[in-house]
Amino acid sequence: MLMQVGTARQGGQGANALPGAPPPPVSSIPSTQPVLVHKVEPEYSDKARRAGVQGEVWLDVSVRADGKVGSVLVAKSLDTMYGLDQRAIAALRQWVYAARPSGDLRVYPPTRVVIPFRLAGDVPAVGAPQATTTDNFGDGAYRPGEPGLVVPILKTRIEPTYTTAALRARITGSVRIDAVVLADGTVGQARVAQSLDSKSGLDDQALGAAREWMFVPGTLNGRAVPVIVPIVLEFRLR
Repeated sequence: MLMQVGTARQGGQGANALPGAPPPPVSSIPSTQPVLVHKVEPEYSDKARRAGVQGEVWLDVSVRADGKVGSVLVAKSLDTMYGLDQRAIAALRQWVYAARPSGDLRVYPPTRVVIPFRLAGDVPAVGAPQATTTDNFGDGAYRPGEPGLVVPILKTRIEPTYTTAALRARITGSVRIDAVVLADGTVGQARVAQSLDSKSGLDDQALGAAREWMFVPGTLNGRAVPVIVPIVLEFRLR
């Protein structure tokens, strides 16, 4: 069950936006919460399911006057390693709320939504493990420049999302990720090679987004092989 739990203190915004002040309340239109009329349930990633990750993602959401979801911020992360934060955001962006009356173009005040992830059966609830930082990172993977190696080609890019704390602090910049693109085109190991913000969570959000990217796999002499590639993810306010 997906739970909406009230109005957030800070407006939610995506990774490339700046929040506006919420409009004043109007007596004829409920200003505390928009009314949800259609929701989409998030799906587990296969990696998160195998790891037994359970818990909740808290999102601060801005709803437009037409009832569509605008900006989304992560208020409380569950899992940036296996993609559950991104799955929650992707599902929420498909929700639809009741629109304001015709001619009223104001955005609803920010609302906090809690999206739970629960596994059936007796799998214990656990938090996601930390990002890979061991010295054996990329063992068995090839690096660009290897003779005969054709590097992976990006197919699907997922943008990172600001956390509420990082947006309030107006942190901007880029995070560089080293990622192992596996022979099936998915991202396996990933680590932060150049940090922007570990305190407010932007490094973790960049890792979570990068792990959801999809590639045409790299090949060596016509055979698909794992390849280490650099990924740069930008955080910009506008």
